[in-house]
Parts: sequence; structure tokens; C-alpha cells
Amino acid sequence: MSNLNLDQTTITELQAIGRKHIQTAESNPDCTDLFDYWDCYTLENGDLIDYNISEANEEQPYEWSMCAYGLEEVLDDPGSTHYINTEESLTIPL
Repeated sequence: MSNLNLDQTTITELQAIGRKHIQTAESNPDCTDLFDYWDCYTLENGDLIDYNISEANEEQPYEWSMCAYGLEEVLDDPGSTHYINTEESLTIPL
């Protein structure tokens, strides 16, 4: 597995996104969809990465984690544009 290389500015922005999402999830504990959340983030150079914010415990105290993944273009599948490269990842400290 290789590390996804992100600059500190991007990591800081992802941390802010993660913390905001956690606030939303913890204030809406009945909405369990918020406890395993995936989304894309556009890097400064226009490339996309995917990130996941998840909670492992599902009870208080919550145990949150965040990880970013590289995305690869899919050229041979007309119904898809990217796939998540789980071999290229970075744990984002929250």
C-alpha cells in the first residue's frame, strides 16, 4: 500500500470538513447514514480524491476516523468515471 501524498493545506481543509460532519452526525444520532460517509474532494490541481468519515463504535463515546483515497479514471467502463484506489490512502487525523 502506498501513501496518498497531500499537502498540509489540503489535510487541514479535510479535517475541517470532517469535524463539521462529525458535529452534524452527533447532533442527529438517529440518522445512521451519517456514521459512514463518503464524498469526493477536488485537489488544487483538479484531481479528485475520495474520503470516508466513519464511526466504529455506534454508541457514545463515538470513535471517529477519516481516511482519504486516490481515485483512478475508468476508461473501459462507460457507466463509471472513477474507482477508489484503496491501495493509495492517507489517514486524516481528526
